[in-house]
Amino acid sequence: MSFHNEAVVVGAGVGGLVTACYLAKAGWKVKLLEANGVAGGKMAQVDLGVDSVTGFARRWDTGPTLVTLPSVLNAVFEDILPVSLEKPQLLTLSEGTSLHFEDGTQFSLPAAGKNFCAELPKVLGARDCAELTKTLEIAANVFDFAKETLLVSEPPSLLSLGLRTLTSGIALKYPFLAKQNYEEFVQTRFSNAHLRELFFHFASYVGLLPKCAASGLISVAHVEMNEEVVFPKGGVFEISKALLDAAILLGVEWIPSTAVKNSELQSNGQWVVSLVENAEGAPESTLQTRHLVVATDPHQALVNWLKCAPLMRSWYRDIDKNILRPSESQFVILFERSDTTRMAHHTKIFPKSWLESYRQTVEESRLSDDPCVYLVWPHATDPSVCPSVLFISAMAPHLGSGHNWNEEMCLQYSKSILLKVRQRLAVSLPGRIVKTVSPLDLFRKTGSLMGGLYGASPIRYNPGFFARPGVTKVPGLSFVGGGVHPGAGIPMVMMGARRVAQNLIKKEQLKS
Repeated sequence: MSFHNEAVVVGAGVGGLVTACYLAKAGWKVKLLEANGVAGGKMAQVDLGVDSVTGFARRWDTGPTLVTLPSVLNAVFEDILPVSLEKPQLLTLSEGTSLHFEDGTQFSLPAAGKNFCAELPKVLGARDCAELTKTLEIAANVFDFAKETLLVSEPPSLLSLGLRTLTSGIALKYPFLAKQNYEEFVQTRFSNAHLRELFFHFASYVGLLPKCAASGLISVAHVEMNEEVVFPKGGVFEISKALLDAAILLGVEWIPSTAVKNSELQSNGQWVVSLVENAEGAPESTLQTRHLVVATDPHQALVNWLKCAPLMRSWYRDIDKNILRPSESQFVILFERSDTTRMAHHTKIFPKSWLESYRQTVEESRLSDDPCVYLVWPHATDPSVCPSVLFISAMAPHLGSGHNWNEEMCLQYSKSILLKVRQRLAVSLPGRIVKTVSPLDLFRKTGSLMGGLYGASPIRYNPGFFARPGVTKVPGLSFVGGGVHPGAGIPMVMMGARRVAQNLIKKEQLKS
């Protein structure tokens, strides 16, 4: 085996796992490091064991709760899974999200991929359906452009992106996209206030205020409302389990409970990586490699262990100049229901004003007076999941808000969220809180800037942001994961990891 065909991958989230699998399948010698005892990154799970009465396994996903763009998952699994392993079974959601608005209006979206205007209840009239149809048509075209230009290819420069926009014809077909920010775009597309609220909230998927996001963000609506949405049988954590099993069978050296203390590029082109096991008194050891793949939060790596002065200067300069800021965070309640009356797989409870609620969270860095609340009941799609398992989350400010998120605060915030759920859904919702996941917990697990859900986010939309530091000129250094190109979300991270791995393989093939 060539001396160059080796890599150390730091972080066993989806990005690190996919990268390691692609490299190992190409014959590379790969070491996969993880500070925690399990793989998965933000895709984690709380397991309370099997219920002795019902026989159900009581397991809660604590990260992603749904999966979009299943074609990406299927393609990656077909590429890397050994024949002896079966890919996770992806169950298509048979129903769309149940939406509840402050004025009492409620309706359920059809399942993604179905004819929205043929199936939406009469709460939406002909005009609303016409506006929705046209907007989703625009969203589909923008997504097709973004897929070819941004998602599966190398991140373009602003000049290159502009030229591609012109040559593709999308700039001529939709000239208003370049003139309006996302908030303006949504305001002009919809007469219905509830549809505006629904579309505004897609901006939170990338950690931006709608007024700071480009109108091209409408592509998110296409993914959510036109494309198939799935749930892996047994829970979303099954994806990371399958990826880790594949990595081990492909020969990846799996090294859990081991943190990186320091890494530095030597004059001979080798990266020296200093390790320490997460055990009291564990000795420090070192690894050497030509290729270092950072699959953790980029801020956490640069602050704690990645010694790369040019990148660190650039990163902190943008934070000091307020070009970057901590993104909003999230507060999660893992709830065990004692009344298992049927619910929708996904329910969203909107505040009186989503824009104001999100502004309080992002701009004022404080708990919103009226947060948007999300509920996920996986049993609706997957009968193998225990019907008592309920995931509840609400947006929350990052740690710069000053909240200490101690046990008492988590309990009080949980009670206020549960009260809102019970009142707005008109249900008793008996049961108990199994666990909460606060912004502080997120920070402790990932090291992201101020516990932000998306790490460091640009203040204003910048199509080149996710190219940094994902594309570097530092020899042998690569970044993958939700904090770099093409962005957060399981399919996005998988696409980015596949691209990085394939590029590394191609470069070494050209050298040999």
